[in-house]
Amino acid sequence: MIRLNFIEVIVFYEVPQIFIATDIFDTKYLCLLYPHDDELCYRYLAVKISEKRLNLFKGQVIDLLSIYQTPEDGCYFDVVVKEANDIIATPLSTNQIQPFMLPDDGFYCNYDAIDNEELISRSLQSGKIMSCIAFSDIENSHNIDVNVLTNALDRYQAMVRNCHIKRFGKQYASEANMKACALQAASFDVHFILNETFDMFGEASRISSTLQKIDEIFSTSSLDELKGKIEELQGHTLSSMRSFLQIMEKNKLSFKHKWVKSTLEKSTSGSTISLNAISRVYDYLNTHTELEEVTTEFVGYFASGTVLNKGKWIFICDKKRITGTTDESNMFNGITLGERHQYRIKCMEYQDTNPLTAKPKTTYKLIECTKLNAL
Repeated sequence: MIRLNFIEVIVFYEVPQIFIATDIFDTKYLCLLYPHDDELCYRYLAVKISEKRLNLFKGQVIDLLSIYQTPEDGCYFDVVVKEANDIIATPLSTNQIQPFMLPDDGFYCNYDAIDNEELISRSLQSGKIMSCIAFSDIENSHNIDVNVLTNALDRYQAMVRNCHIKRFGKQYASEANMKACALQAASFDVHFILNETFDMFGEASRISSTLQKIDEIFSTSSLDELKGKIEELQGHTLSSMRSFLQIMEKNKLSFKHKWVKSTLEKSTSGSTISLNAISRVYDYLNTHTELEEVTTEFVGYFASGTVLNKGKWIFICDKKRITGTTDESNMFNGITLGERHQYRIKCMEYQDTNPLTAKPKTTYKLIECTKLNAL
């Protein structure tokens, strides 16, 4: 006789149908409800299960029947539950296992159901769209280095923000700001509040469509279709996407993301992005880095303090101070400083994230300089 402690419900319908319990040695038991005639208790067929195998089940990599057909230690247990704190397991021999005690073939874990309800509930409370992202390796393990997790979240935020700006303009940039509000440690499932409020129909159409646009890129199998979808986002979105996917590829991580689409219909959207899908998009971006280029023009003057001989410059445009560098210092030959001497400059624009403020930082590299008429 083994006394167990309840720790987690996997499937619930009126009563727990599948749950996880542990013994005094923290060994996990997967417990499956089966029908019986005793009305004073519930009975479950249990097998010991490792963290690795449990993660594969939760990640929908293996089905429930495969776990019960081949227990890791070959042992079965009959579990009697009278109350939440009264759970007793007794060993069962293999010949005592009846077909009605086993799960149906092809039953996979729908572990996200509770998360969806929580996202929708939080969206209703805050009036703003909730989203989440979770990372896992090829074994569906969630042991991720904290620095990798931090960098991945930082680059995911930059990708979403740049995509939103690309589609709707800088005036809506704040809608894509993601504020972490919850973390499920077992899965590194990070929940965010985004900054767009729901309309009277319970929808946040702009940010939802931005997340959908990103999702569609990874669900595309045709190279021509992938090319078309990526070229729509030419510029900073693609550079931040490549930076995000570099983290995923280097650490062999996949991710799932989802968001509340409508509070009125209580619906969510999103998908699990496999490592194969990540590699396919990452490889395409690596061979088409020219799609990341952004050029910007300014009209104004070079301010005093510009260090022309070291390729560093300060430019004033509409009273805004712009700084940058150039690889071609001879471009400054004949440049005159001061407000009376106007120039049109063309720059390559780059974007990175400030590690201290998590805000995007824009830098410029001068590639053309044309003198205009003096004032």
